[in-house]
Amino acid sequence: MMKVIACFITFFLMTFGLNAGNNHKIPHQYIVEFSFTADAAMWRLQHQEAQLERLGEILNYYLVIFPESYHSSIETNILKESHSVISYSPNQVLRARGCKPNDPEFHKQWNMSYMGFEDAWCYDQNGISPLGDTIALGLIDFGFDYRCEDLNENIYRNYKEIPANNLDDDQNGYIDDYLGFNARSGVGDAHDTTENHGTNCLSLIGAKGNNNFQMTGANASVKVVLCSARDEAGLVRAYSYFIKMRTDYNNSGGQKGAYIVASSLSLGFDGDMPSEHVPLCAIYDKLGEVGILNVSAVTNENENIDTYGDVPSLCPSDFLIAVTNSDRNDHKAEAGYSQNNVDIAASGEEVLVIGRRGELQTSSGCSLSAPQVAGGIAYLNQFCERFNLLSKSDPSKAALLMKKFLFDGSKSISALREYTVTGKRFDIYGGFIEVNNYGALSIYKEADLVLWPNLVHEDEIKLDVHLTRYGNFTIKIYDLTGRLVQTTEHSIEPGSVSFLKLPTANFPYGLNFIQLIFDKTLITRQFIKI
Repeated sequence: MMKVIACFITFFLMTFGLNAGNNHKIPHQYIVEFSFTADAAMWRLQHQEAQLERLGEILNYYLVIFPESYHSSIETNILKESHSVISYSPNQVLRARGCKPNDPEFHKQWNMSYMGFEDAWCYDQNGISPLGDTIALGLIDFGFDYRCEDLNENIYRNYKEIPANNLDDDQNGYIDDYLGFNARSGVGDAHDTTENHGTNCLSLIGAKGNNNFQMTGANASVKVVLCSARDEAGLVRAYSYFIKMRTDYNNSGGQKGAYIVASSLSLGFDGDMPSEHVPLCAIYDKLGEVGILNVSAVTNENENIDTYGDVPSLCPSDFLIAVTNSDRNDHKAEAGYSQNNVDIAASGEEVLVIGRRGELQTSSGCSLSAPQVAGGIAYLNQFCERFNLLSKSDPSKAALLMKKFLFDGSKSISALREYTVTGKRFDIYGGFIEVNNYGALSIYKEADLVLWPNLVHEDEIKLDVHLTRYGNFTIKIYDLTGRLVQTTEHSIEPGSVSFLKLPTANFPYGLNFIQLIFDKTLITRQFIKI
Protein backbone atom coordinates (compact mmCIF):
# COMPACT_ATOMS: atom_id res chain seq x y z
CA MET A 1 0.00 0.00 0.00
CA MET A 2 1.38 3.35 -0.99
CA LYS A 3 2.16 5.79 1.75
CA VAL A 4 3.36 9.37 1.57
CA ILE A 5 5.46 11.21 4.05
CA ALA A 6 3.80 14.62 4.25
CA CYS A 7 5.71 17.86 4.18
CA PHE A 8 4.14 20.70 6.09
CA ILE A 9 6.01 23.72 4.79
CA THR A 10 6.04 27.06 6.56
CA PHE A 11 7.80 29.57 4.37
CA PHE A 12 8.72 32.64 6.38
CA LEU A 13 10.15 35.31 4.07
CA MET A 14 11.47 37.95 6.45
CA THR A 15 10.78 40.49 3.81
CA PHE A 16 8.27 42.96 2.65
CA GLY A 17 5.38 42.43 5.03
CA LEU A 18 2.12 43.72 6.38
CA ASN A 19 0.26 42.85 9.53
CA ALA A 20 -1.37 39.48 9.50
CA GLY A 21 -4.75 41.13 9.34
CA ASN A 22 -6.43 41.54 5.98
CA ASN A 23 -9.45 43.83 5.96
CA HIS A 24 -10.52 42.51 2.55
CA LYS A 25 -11.21 38.96 3.74
CA ILE A 26 -14.87 38.03 4.09
CA PRO A 27 -15.30 36.25 7.45
CA HIS A 28 -16.20 32.54 7.36
CA GLN A 29 -16.07 32.29 3.56
CA TYR A 30 -13.59 30.20 1.51
CA ILE A 31 -13.01 29.33 -2.12
CA VAL A 32 -12.49 25.55 -2.11
CA GLU A 33 -11.41 23.16 -4.86
CA PHE A 34 -12.66 19.59 -4.41
CA SER A 35 -11.23 16.53 -6.15
CA PHE A 36 -14.53 15.57 -7.74
CA THR A 37 -18.12 16.77 -7.73
CA ALA A 38 -19.09 13.69 -5.77
CA ASP A 39 -16.52 14.58 -3.11
CA ALA A 40 -18.15 17.99 -2.69
CA ALA A 41 -21.54 16.33 -2.26
CA MET A 42 -20.13 13.97 0.38
CA TRP A 43 -18.43 16.87 2.15
CA ARG A 44 -21.77 18.70 2.26
CA LEU A 45 -23.36 15.69 4.02
CA GLN A 46 -20.50 15.52 6.52
CA HIS A 47 -20.62 19.25 7.29
CA GLN A 48 -24.27 20.21 7.12
CA GLU A 49 -23.65 23.26 9.28
CA ALA A 50 -21.79 24.88 6.36
CA GLN A 51 -23.26 26.28 3.16
CA LEU A 52 -21.86 25.07 -0.17
CA GLU A 53 -22.30 26.84 -3.49
CA ARG A 54 -20.75 25.66 -6.75
CA LEU A 55 -18.88 28.36 -8.69
CA GLY A 56 -19.50 27.21 -12.25
CA GLU A 57 -20.30 24.01 -14.13
CA ILE A 58 -16.86 22.83 -15.26
CA LEU A 59 -14.37 23.30 -12.43
CA ASN A 60 -14.88 21.79 -9.01
CA TYR A 61 -14.67 25.16 -7.26
CA TYR A 62 -17.12 25.94 -4.48
CA LEU A 63 -17.89 28.76 -2.08
CA VAL A 64 -17.98 27.37 1.46
CA ILE A 65 -19.63 29.49 4.15
CA PHE A 66 -19.24 28.45 7.79
CA PRO A 67 -21.54 29.59 10.62
CA GLU A 68 -20.67 32.93 12.21
CA SER A 69 -20.10 31.17 15.53
CA TYR A 70 -17.06 29.33 14.13
CA HIS A 71 -13.55 30.57 14.82
CA SER A 72 -11.25 30.78 11.80
CA SER A 73 -8.91 28.15 13.28
CA ILE A 74 -11.79 25.65 13.40
CA GLU A 75 -12.73 26.44 9.82
CA THR A 76 -9.21 25.99 8.45
CA ASN A 77 -8.72 22.77 10.41
CA ILE A 78 -11.88 21.32 8.88
CA LEU A 79 -10.64 22.16 5.38
CA LYS A 80 -7.11 20.91 6.04
CA GLU A 81 -8.31 17.59 7.36
CA SER A 82 -10.73 16.99 4.48
CA HIS A 83 -9.04 14.59 2.05
CA SER A 84 -11.33 15.65 -0.75
CA VAL A 85 -10.13 19.27 -0.55
CA ILE A 86 -7.33 20.02 -3.01
CA SER A 87 -6.87 23.69 -2.13
CA TYR A 88 -8.63 26.58 -0.47
CA SER A 89 -8.22 30.28 0.22
CA PRO A 90 -10.31 32.94 1.97
CA ASN A 91 -12.94 34.71 -0.10
CA GLN A 92 -12.01 38.37 -0.44
CA VAL A 93 -13.57 41.59 -1.65
CA LEU A 94 -12.16 42.73 -4.99
CA ARG A 95 -10.18 45.98 -4.95
CA ALA A 96 -10.09 48.32 -7.89
CA ARG A 97 -6.61 48.90 -9.28
CA GLY A 98 -5.62 52.50 -8.79
CA CYS A 99 -7.32 52.58 -5.39
CA LYS A 100 -8.82 56.04 -5.52
CA PRO A 101 -10.27 57.00 -2.15
CA ASN A 102 -13.91 58.01 -1.93
CA ASP A 103 -13.15 61.52 -0.70
CA PRO A 104 -15.30 63.80 -2.90
CA GLU A 105 -12.53 66.31 -3.71
CA PHE A 106 -9.85 63.74 -4.51
CA HIS A 107 -10.31 64.32 -8.24
CA LYS A 108 -8.65 67.71 -7.67
CA GLN A 109 -5.58 66.16 -6.02
CA TRP A 110 -3.50 65.71 -9.17
CA ASN A 111 -0.35 65.74 -7.05
CA MET A 112 -1.24 62.47 -5.33
CA SER A 113 -1.73 60.67 -8.64
CA TYR A 114 1.46 62.16 -10.12
CA MET A 115 3.55 60.94 -7.21
CA GLY A 116 2.21 57.37 -7.25
CA PHE A 117 0.10 57.48 -4.11
CA GLU A 118 -2.97 56.19 -5.89
CA ASP A 119 -1.10 53.01 -6.85
CA ALA A 120 0.65 52.57 -3.50
CA TRP A 121 -2.59 52.91 -1.55
CA CYS A 122 -3.78 49.61 -3.05
CA TYR A 123 -1.63 47.74 -0.55
CA ASP A 124 -2.54 49.17 2.82
CA GLN A 125 -3.10 52.30 4.85
CA ASN A 126 -3.48 51.02 8.39
CA GLY A 127 -0.68 53.14 9.87
CA ILE A 128 0.79 50.14 11.71
CA SER A 129 4.23 48.61 11.18
CA PRO A 130 4.62 44.84 10.57
CA LEU A 131 5.70 44.45 14.20
CA GLY A 132 2.68 46.34 15.52
CA ASP A 133 4.12 49.83 16.05
CA THR A 134 1.79 52.80 15.61
CA ILE A 135 3.65 54.89 13.03
CA ALA A 136 4.03 58.57 13.90
CA LEU A 137 5.36 61.61 12.06
CA GLY A 138 6.52 64.84 13.70
CA LEU A 139 5.28 68.11 12.17
CA ILE A 140 6.62 71.53 13.14
CA ASP A 141 4.89 74.78 12.20
CA PHE A 142 3.52 78.00 13.72
CA GLY A 143 0.27 76.30 14.70
CA PHE A 144 -2.51 74.03 13.47
CA ASP A 145 -6.28 73.94 13.32
CA TYR A 146 -6.27 70.27 14.26
CA ARG A 147 -9.95 70.43 15.23
CA CYS A 148 -11.02 70.16 11.57
CA GLU A 149 -13.11 67.06 10.95
CA ASP A 150 -10.82 65.67 8.23
CA LEU A 151 -7.68 66.18 10.37
CA ASN A 152 -8.59 65.43 13.97
CA GLU A 153 -8.62 61.64 13.77
CA ASN A 154 -4.98 61.45 12.64
CA ILE A 155 -3.56 63.67 15.39
CA TYR A 156 -1.24 61.78 17.74
CA ARG A 157 -2.54 61.64 21.28
CA ASN A 158 -0.30 60.82 24.21
CA TYR A 159 -2.70 58.69 26.20
CA LYS A 160 -0.24 58.35 29.07
CA GLU A 161 -0.74 62.08 29.69
CA ILE A 162 -3.88 63.54 31.26
CA PRO A 163 -4.72 66.71 29.33
CA ALA A 164 -4.77 70.13 31.03
CA ASN A 165 -3.98 68.99 34.58
CA ASN A 166 -0.65 70.88 34.69
CA LEU A 167 1.25 67.68 35.53
CA ASP A 168 3.82 65.54 33.76
CA ASP A 169 1.79 62.36 34.13
CA ASP A 170 4.04 60.15 31.98
CA GLN A 171 7.21 61.64 33.50
CA ASN A 172 8.82 62.37 30.14
CA GLY A 173 9.84 65.89 31.13
CA TYR A 174 6.92 67.62 29.40
CA ILE A 175 3.77 68.89 31.09
CA ASP A 176 0.41 68.29 29.38
CA ASP A 177 1.89 67.08 26.07
CA TYR A 178 -1.33 65.27 25.20
CA LEU A 179 -1.71 66.71 21.68
CA GLY A 180 1.97 67.17 20.99
CA PHE A 181 4.02 70.06 22.35
CA ASN A 182 3.84 73.84 22.12
CA ALA A 183 7.51 74.73 21.79
CA ARG A 184 6.56 78.41 21.44
CA SER A 185 5.70 78.57 25.13
CA GLY A 186 7.69 75.55 26.27
CA VAL A 187 4.66 74.18 28.14
CA GLY A 188 1.62 72.14 27.15
CA ASP A 189 -0.05 71.46 23.85
CA ALA A 190 -2.05 74.65 23.21
CA HIS A 191 -1.43 75.16 19.49
CA ASP A 192 -2.57 78.31 17.71
CA THR A 193 -5.59 77.09 15.76
CA THR A 194 -5.82 80.29 13.69
CA GLU A 195 -2.70 79.43 11.70
CA ASN A 196 -3.35 78.56 8.06
CA HIS A 197 0.16 77.48 6.99
CA GLY A 198 0.54 74.63 9.47
CA THR A 199 -2.99 73.43 8.77
CA ASN A 200 -2.18 73.28 5.04
CA CYS A 201 0.89 71.14 5.73
CA LEU A 202 -0.99 68.91 8.16
CA SER A 203 -3.68 68.18 5.59
CA LEU A 204 -1.17 67.02 2.97
CA ILE A 205 0.39 64.62 5.45
CA GLY A 206 -2.62 63.20 7.20
CA ALA A 207 -6.06 64.32 6.09
CA LYS A 208 -8.15 61.24 6.81
CA GLY A 209 -8.56 59.32 3.58
CA ASN A 210 -11.41 57.22 2.24
CA ASN A 211 -13.89 58.68 4.73
CA ASN A 212 -16.13 60.18 2.06
CA PHE A 213 -15.25 63.69 3.21
CA GLN A 214 -13.17 66.48 1.67
CA MET A 215 -9.69 65.26 0.63
CA THR A 216 -7.00 62.77 1.60
CA GLY A 217 -3.45 63.15 2.84
CA ALA A 218 -0.38 61.22 1.76
CA ASN A 219 -0.93 58.78 4.60
CA ALA A 220 -4.56 58.30 5.51
CA SER A 221 -3.87 56.69 8.90
CA VAL A 222 -0.57 58.14 10.14
CA LYS A 223 -0.49 59.74 13.58
CA VAL A 224 0.92 63.27 13.39
CA VAL A 225 2.82 64.59 16.42
CA LEU A 226 2.21 68.34 16.44
CA CYS A 227 4.84 70.83 17.60
CA SER A 228 4.34 74.59 17.40
CA ALA A 229 7.38 76.84 17.01
CA ARG A 230 7.89 80.51 16.17
CA ASP A 231 11.68 80.99 16.41
CA GLU A 232 14.89 78.98 16.31
CA ALA A 233 14.78 78.22 20.02
CA GLY A 234 11.30 76.79 19.58
CA LEU A 235 12.49 74.77 16.60
CA VAL A 236 15.28 73.23 18.67
CA ARG A 237 12.78 72.53 21.46
CA ALA A 238 10.45 70.81 19.02
CA TYR A 239 13.16 68.60 17.53
CA SER A 240 14.36 67.78 21.05
CA TYR A 241 10.83 66.66 21.88
CA PHE A 242 10.83 64.31 18.90
CA ILE A 243 14.19 62.89 19.99
CA LYS A 244 12.90 62.34 23.53
CA MET A 245 9.73 60.60 22.35
CA ARG A 246 11.54 58.28 19.92
CA THR A 247 14.35 57.56 22.41
CA ASP A 248 11.81 56.59 25.06
CA TYR A 249 10.09 54.35 22.52
CA ASN A 250 13.37 52.68 21.52
CA ASN A 251 14.49 52.12 25.10
CA SER A 252 11.16 50.85 26.43
CA GLY A 253 10.33 48.42 23.65
CA GLY A 254 7.40 50.61 22.65
CA GLN A 255 5.92 51.03 26.14
CA LYS A 256 6.75 54.74 26.31
CA GLY A 257 7.17 57.59 23.86
CA ALA A 258 6.20 57.43 20.19
CA TYR A 259 7.46 55.60 17.10
CA ILE A 260 8.33 58.80 15.20
CA VAL A 261 9.95 57.75 11.91
CA ALA A 262 10.06 61.13 10.14
CA SER A 263 9.70 64.85 10.70
CA SER A 264 8.48 67.60 8.41
CA LEU A 265 9.39 71.29 8.47
CA SER A 266 8.10 73.90 6.04
CA LEU A 267 9.75 76.84 7.79
CA GLY A 268 13.31 78.10 7.65
CA PHE A 269 15.78 80.93 7.31
CA ASP A 270 16.05 82.37 3.81
CA GLY A 271 19.48 83.65 2.83
CA ASP A 272 21.28 82.16 5.84
CA MET A 273 24.25 79.79 5.97
CA PRO A 274 24.78 76.83 8.33
CA SER A 275 27.55 78.73 10.13
CA GLU A 276 24.82 81.03 11.46
CA HIS A 277 22.81 78.11 12.87
CA VAL A 278 25.36 75.62 14.19
CA PRO A 279 23.25 74.12 17.05
CA LEU A 280 20.23 73.69 14.78
CA CYS A 281 22.22 72.01 12.01
CA ALA A 282 23.84 69.67 14.52
CA ILE A 283 20.48 68.40 15.76
CA TYR A 284 19.65 66.58 12.50
CA ASP A 285 22.34 63.96 13.11
CA LYS A 286 20.97 63.49 16.61
CA LEU A 287 17.50 62.94 15.19
CA GLY A 288 18.91 60.41 12.75
CA GLU A 289 20.71 58.52 15.50
CA VAL A 290 17.38 57.56 17.08
CA GLY A 291 15.78 56.68 13.73
CA ILE A 292 14.08 59.89 12.57
CA LEU A 293 14.50 60.90 8.91
CA ASN A 294 13.84 64.61 8.43
CA VAL A 295 12.32 66.56 5.54
CA SER A 296 12.56 70.32 5.06
CA ALA A 297 11.14 72.67 2.46
CA VAL A 298 13.54 74.77 0.40
CA THR A 299 13.02 78.53 0.17
CA ASN A 300 10.41 79.72 -2.34
CA GLU A 301 12.87 82.29 -3.68
CA ASN A 302 13.97 81.29 -7.18
CA GLU A 303 17.65 81.21 -6.19
CA ASN A 304 20.57 78.80 -6.11
CA ILE A 305 20.77 78.20 -2.39
CA ASP A 306 24.48 77.34 -2.57
CA THR A 307 25.18 81.06 -2.89
CA TYR A 308 21.89 82.60 -1.76
CA GLY A 309 21.78 80.63 1.49
CA ASP A 310 18.99 78.58 3.05
CA VAL A 311 18.73 76.86 6.42
CA PRO A 312 18.02 74.09 7.21
CA SER A 313 18.36 73.02 3.56
CA LEU A 314 22.14 73.58 3.66
CA CYS A 315 22.69 71.82 7.00
CA PRO A 316 25.27 69.07 6.33
CA SER A 317 23.41 66.02 7.62
CA ASP A 318 22.70 62.74 5.88
CA PHE A 319 19.47 62.57 7.87
CA LEU A 320 17.99 65.66 6.20
CA ILE A 321 16.14 65.72 2.87
CA ALA A 322 15.73 69.14 1.24
CA VAL A 323 12.70 69.33 -1.07
CA THR A 324 11.89 71.85 -3.79
CA ASN A 325 8.64 72.39 -5.66
CA SER A 326 7.57 71.04 -9.07
CA ASP A 327 4.47 71.68 -11.17
CA ARG A 328 2.08 69.60 -13.29
CA ASN A 329 4.64 69.45 -16.09
CA ASP A 330 7.34 68.14 -13.74
CA HIS A 331 9.22 71.40 -14.11
CA LYS A 332 10.69 73.22 -11.16
CA ALA A 333 8.27 75.86 -9.95
CA GLU A 334 9.29 79.25 -8.55
CA ALA A 335 11.52 77.85 -5.82
CA GLY A 336 15.07 77.40 -4.57
CA TYR A 337 17.38 74.93 -6.23
CA SER A 338 20.87 73.39 -6.11
CA GLN A 339 22.59 70.42 -7.72
CA ASN A 340 24.56 70.02 -4.51
CA ASN A 341 22.10 70.55 -1.67
CA VAL A 342 18.48 70.28 -2.86
CA ASP A 343 17.81 66.56 -2.89
CA ILE A 344 14.55 66.10 -4.76
CA ALA A 345 11.39 67.79 -6.02
CA ALA A 346 7.77 67.04 -5.14
CA SER A 347 4.48 68.19 -6.62
CA GLY A 348 3.38 71.22 -4.63
CA GLU A 349 2.12 73.74 -7.19
CA GLU A 350 -1.58 74.61 -7.08
CA VAL A 351 -2.52 71.69 -4.85
CA LEU A 352 -5.61 71.17 -2.73
CA VAL A 353 -5.18 71.72 1.02
CA ILE A 354 -7.28 72.29 4.13
CA GLY A 355 -6.99 75.69 5.81
CA ARG A 356 -8.16 76.97 9.18
CA ARG A 357 -11.79 76.29 10.03
CA GLY A 358 -11.62 73.32 7.66
CA GLU A 359 -11.94 75.33 4.47
CA LEU A 360 -10.59 73.75 1.28
CA GLN A 361 -8.09 75.90 -0.59
CA THR A 362 -5.65 75.70 -3.47
CA SER A 363 -2.13 76.79 -2.66
CA SER A 364 1.47 76.49 -3.88
CA GLY A 365 5.01 76.33 -2.56
CA CYS A 366 7.83 74.19 -1.27
CA SER A 367 5.95 74.25 2.04
CA LEU A 368 3.44 71.91 0.42
CA SER A 369 5.99 69.71 -1.35
CA ALA A 370 7.94 68.67 1.75
CA PRO A 371 5.02 67.32 3.84
CA GLN A 372 4.06 64.89 1.09
CA VAL A 373 7.57 63.42 1.07
CA ALA A 374 7.52 63.10 4.86
CA GLY A 375 4.10 61.48 4.70
CA GLY A 376 5.47 59.06 2.12
CA ILE A 377 8.31 58.06 4.45
CA ALA A 378 5.81 57.23 7.18
CA TYR A 379 3.69 55.32 4.67
CA LEU A 380 6.62 53.12 3.57
CA ASN A 381 7.24 52.09 7.17
CA GLN A 382 4.04 49.99 7.09
CA PHE A 383 5.26 47.12 4.99
CA CYS A 384 8.65 45.48 5.42
CA GLU A 385 9.19 43.34 8.49
CA ARG A 386 12.90 43.06 7.76
CA PHE A 387 13.19 46.85 7.68
CA ASN A 388 11.04 47.14 10.80
CA LEU A 389 13.44 44.85 12.65
CA LEU A 390 16.39 46.97 11.49
CA SER A 391 14.66 50.10 12.80
CA LYS A 392 14.74 48.49 16.24
CA SER A 393 18.29 47.10 16.16
CA ASP A 394 19.99 49.96 14.26
CA PRO A 395 17.66 52.98 13.97
CA SER A 396 20.13 55.29 12.24
CA LYS A 397 20.98 52.70 9.61
CA ALA A 398 17.28 52.16 8.98
CA ALA A 399 16.71 55.89 8.51
CA LEU A 400 19.46 56.12 5.90
CA LEU A 401 18.17 53.01 4.17
CA MET A 402 14.70 54.54 3.96
CA LYS A 403 16.27 57.63 2.37
CA LYS A 404 17.88 55.35 -0.21
CA PHE A 405 14.56 53.64 -0.95
CA LEU A 406 12.97 57.03 -1.47
CA PHE A 407 15.68 58.37 -3.80
CA ASP A 408 16.15 55.15 -5.78
CA GLY A 409 12.43 54.73 -6.33
CA SER A 410 11.62 58.27 -7.39
CA LYS A 411 11.13 59.29 -11.00
CA SER A 412 14.00 60.72 -13.07
CA ILE A 413 12.97 63.97 -14.75
CA SER A 414 15.34 65.55 -17.26
CA ALA A 415 14.01 69.04 -16.48
CA LEU A 416 15.05 68.64 -12.83
CA ARG A 417 18.65 67.51 -13.35
CA GLU A 418 20.14 70.99 -13.12
CA TYR A 419 18.09 71.86 -10.04
CA THR A 420 18.42 68.88 -7.68
CA VAL A 421 20.99 66.34 -6.50
CA THR A 422 18.99 63.35 -7.73
CA GLY A 423 17.36 64.90 -10.80
CA LYS A 424 14.14 63.27 -9.62
CA ARG A 425 10.58 63.98 -8.60
CA PHE A 426 9.35 62.08 -5.58
CA ASP A 427 7.37 58.91 -6.36
CA ILE A 428 5.95 56.89 -3.47
CA TYR A 429 5.10 53.85 -5.56
CA GLY A 430 8.69 53.62 -6.75
CA GLY A 431 9.80 53.75 -3.12
CA PHE A 432 7.29 51.01 -2.38
CA ILE A 433 8.94 48.83 -5.05
CA GLU A 434 12.37 49.50 -3.53
CA VAL A 435 11.14 48.38 -0.12
CA ASN A 436 9.68 45.32 -1.83
CA ASN A 437 13.01 44.51 -3.49
CA TYR A 438 14.87 44.93 -0.21
CA GLY A 439 12.59 42.36 1.36
CA ALA A 440 13.18 39.92 -1.50
CA LEU A 441 16.94 39.92 -0.84
CA SER A 442 16.68 38.59 2.70
CA ILE A 443 19.24 36.03 3.82
CA TYR A 444 17.29 32.90 4.61
CA LYS A 445 18.01 30.53 7.45
CA GLU A 446 17.21 26.85 7.86
CA ALA A 447 14.18 27.61 10.00
CA ASP A 448 12.55 29.56 7.19
CA LEU A 449 11.46 26.32 5.53
CA VAL A 450 10.37 23.66 7.97
CA LEU A 451 9.32 20.12 7.03
CA TRP A 452 7.60 17.64 9.30
CA PRO A 453 7.61 14.10 7.81
CA ASN A 454 4.21 12.78 8.83
CA LEU A 455 2.00 10.10 7.32
CA VAL A 456 -1.15 11.88 6.12
CA HIS A 457 -2.70 10.28 3.02
CA GLU A 458 -1.83 7.86 0.30
CA ASP A 459 -2.20 10.10 -2.72
CA GLU A 460 -1.21 13.61 -1.75
CA ILE A 461 1.39 15.84 -0.17
CA LYS A 462 0.35 18.82 1.95
CA LEU A 463 1.94 22.25 1.82
CA ASP A 464 1.22 25.13 4.16
CA VAL A 465 2.77 28.26 2.64
CA HIS A 466 2.98 31.55 4.55
CA LEU A 467 4.46 34.59 2.81
CA THR A 468 4.97 38.04 4.29
CA ARG A 469 5.29 39.69 0.89
CA TYR A 470 2.95 40.17 -2.05
CA GLY A 471 3.56 38.08 -5.13
CA ASN A 472 3.43 34.80 -6.99
CA PHE A 473 5.36 31.69 -6.04
CA THR A 474 6.12 28.46 -7.86
CA ILE A 475 6.22 24.90 -6.56
CA LYS A 476 8.39 22.44 -8.52
CA ILE A 477 8.81 18.71 -7.94
CA TYR A 478 11.95 16.88 -9.14
CA ASP A 479 12.82 13.18 -8.97
CA LEU A 480 16.17 11.77 -7.86
CA THR A 481 17.67 12.13 -11.36
CA GLY A 482 16.77 15.83 -11.50
CA ARG A 483 13.88 15.34 -13.92
CA LEU A 484 11.15 17.94 -13.49
CA VAL A 485 7.99 16.07 -12.56
CA GLN A 486 5.52 18.86 -11.93
CA THR A 487 5.24 22.66 -11.80
CA THR A 488 2.39 24.63 -10.23
CA GLU A 489 1.92 28.40 -9.95
CA HIS A 490 0.31 30.10 -6.97
CA SER A 491 -0.40 33.58 -5.62
CA ILE A 492 -0.68 34.84 -2.09
CA GLU A 493 -0.99 38.06 -0.11
CA PRO A 494 1.15 38.79 2.96
CA GLY A 495 -0.17 37.55 6.24
CA SER A 496 -2.48 34.98 4.65
CA VAL A 497 -1.85 31.26 4.40
CA SER A 498 -2.05 29.20 1.24
CA PHE A 499 -2.92 25.60 2.05
CA LEU A 500 -2.26 23.27 -0.86
CA LYS A 501 -2.62 19.57 -1.55
CA LEU A 502 -0.63 18.18 -4.46
CA PRO A 503 -1.67 14.80 -5.87
CA THR A 504 1.32 12.43 -5.84
CA ALA A 505 0.08 9.81 -8.31
CA ASN A 506 2.59 10.95 -10.95
CA PHE A 507 5.51 11.24 -8.53
CA PRO A 508 8.10 8.41 -8.70
CA TYR A 509 8.70 6.23 -5.67
CA GLY A 510 11.70 6.99 -3.51
CA LEU A 511 13.47 10.30 -2.95
CA ASN A 512 11.95 13.43 -4.50
CA PHE A 513 12.75 17.11 -4.16
CA ILE A 514 10.36 20.00 -3.71
CA GLN A 515 11.34 23.57 -4.53
CA LEU A 516 9.57 26.75 -3.51
CA ILE A 517 10.57 29.65 -5.76
CA PHE A 518 9.71 33.22 -4.80
CA ASP A 519 11.37 36.05 -6.74
CA LYS A 520 15.12 35.42 -6.44
CA THR A 521 14.69 33.03 -3.53
CA LEU A 522 14.83 29.27 -4.04
CA ILE A 523 14.46 26.82 -1.17
CA THR A 524 14.75 23.08 -1.70
CA ARG A 525 13.74 20.24 0.60
CA GLN A 526 13.22 16.51 0.06
CA PHE A 527 10.50 13.96 0.70
CA ILE A 528 10.10 10.24 0.16
CA LYS A 529 7.26 8.46 -1.58
CA ILE A 530 6.99 4.84 -0.50
